[in-house]
This record gives sequence, C-alpha cells and structure tokens, in this order.
Amino acid sequence: MSLIKKIIFPIFTCFIGLFIGFIWKDVPLIKFNPELKVYEVLNLCITFGIGLFIPFLIKKWIDDNRAIKNIISEEIKSTVTGINCIKIKINNCYSSGKIASTDKDEINQLFNDCDLQFTSLNTHLSKSLNLDTEKILRASKDNYMTYWKFVTGGDLMNSHFEKIDLPFYKEHCKLFKQLEDTVKMISHDVHKA
Repeated sequence: MSLIKKIIFPIFTCFIGLFIGFIWKDVPLIKFNPELKVYEVLNLCITFGIGLFIPFLIKKWIDDNRAIKNIISEEIKSTVTGINCIKIKINNCYSSGKIASTDKDEINQLFNDCDLQFTSLNTHLSKSLNLDTEKILRASKDNYMTYWKFVTGGDLMNSHFEKIDLPFYKEHCKLFKQLEDTVKMISHDVHKA
C-alpha cells in the first residue's frame, strides 16, 4: 500500500500541477500533437506503469521469498548441528571404549533437543513455502525415527551396555548419514522453490 502511495501520489501531484499550470499559463508552452490517438497515450501510460510498478513489486516478492528461505536454511543448519552433536557423542564413546550412564543421559537430552528442532523445521516447511512438503517431511521423519529407535530403543540404553562395539558403530554411522542426507535434501528443495 505504501508503495502505491509513494508512486501514484507524486505522479498524480505532477499532473495536477501541469493542469494548474496550463490554466494559469505559467508552464512553458507544451504543444501536444493533435494527431495523437487515445490508445497511444494509454500505451505510453501502461509502459510507464510497467516500468515503475513491476520492478518494485517483483523485487519485494523476491526479497520476501528470500527471507523465508533464509529462515528455513537456518532451521536446517541447526537441525544438522543437533544431530551432529549426537554423532559426536557416540563417536567419543566409541573412541574411548566405554559409555557411562551420564553419556546415555546426554544422548537422550540431545535427542530431546533434536525433537524440538525437527518440529520447528517441519512447522516452517509446511507453512512457509509452496513445496510438496508432504514427501519431504515424511522422508525426514521416517529417517529420524529409524535413527532415534536404533540409538535409544536398542541395547545402548541398557545398563549392562558399557562399550560401543564395531557393528553398532557401523550401523549408527549408516543411519546417521541417511538422516543427514535427507535433511540436507530439504535444503535443495527449498532453494529450488
């Protein structure tokens, strides 16, 4: 609305000034071609309007869309960072050759944080852009649930589990990579939109 006021009001004021100037004969003599047709004047006005209005409207639309994409990109980065924290924690436990109950509690807390990040990301995706978000969200949720169930629903959280063995570590790395790739693919879909 303010864009219209900023452009239309000065143009309207200019025409009023010219009209008043013609009445008072204070404006330099401007001769209009009597052969000028109405459609030529309309063509000139439409060309002038397109030249002024379209760049402003398209630029605003592009800038608005860019801001939404930036917000979603930040959400994706924080989600990837969150799941990376889980990976780092498990890598450290594997490297040290032991996993304590405090490590297991920390892993559970990191998953709680990731749950919040995934929920926020899903909300932004479903409300912000006109994407086919159903497929994207389903894939990311499925991979996240598979990863979460493997880490927290298996032997790792049992009290007798004191060391991360190689088969568990390999499966963890595989599931983590699938989840990370799915989340990063969301970023590609967002930037294509």
